[in-house]
Amino acid sequence: MVRAWEGICETHQAESADWVLTIVGWEDDTTFDQLGSTVKEMFRGRFEFKGPVFGEEKSVLFAESSAFILPSLSEGHPMAVVEAWSYGLPVIITPECNLSVGFRFGAALKIETSEDSIYSGILEMLRMDVIDRENMGKQGRKLVENLYSWPEQASKFD
Repeated sequence: MVRAWEGICETHQAESADWVLTIVGWEDDTTFDQLGSTVKEMFRGRFEFKGPVFGEEKSVLFAESSAFILPSLSEGHPMAVVEAWSYGLPVIITPECNLSVGFRFGAALKIETSEDSIYSGILEMLRMDVIDRENMGKQGRKLVENLYSWPEQASKFD
């Protein structure tokens, strides 16, 4: 994803000028330290590494985001994607996220795990009209309300 973002920043400066890639989540400190220093040199303000975030900080981060990407190799049921949808964000995910419902209902762009596919997915998101991104996010929000809300989950335990 980092290499794909580097390519986007180099070849599509106008389309990506207002966007920042923010990486959030767990990893060992050494990996993040190495990634952070390498990326900071490459992108100068076009990349952020937050590490793990919780509570209000996480809510603010979702609320301030324009899109969400999870180019995962393997997931059971990624709650981060469901959370992104709950905030009305359009998402870019791999089939390995096991949320194909997002593709069927227009709430997600499908990518593969290769650098080229991630690049293409990010570029497609950047080139989307703001209204189209909002509509994609609204579809994700509807999925959360219809499939993952407390009343919906509680109804499964009758």
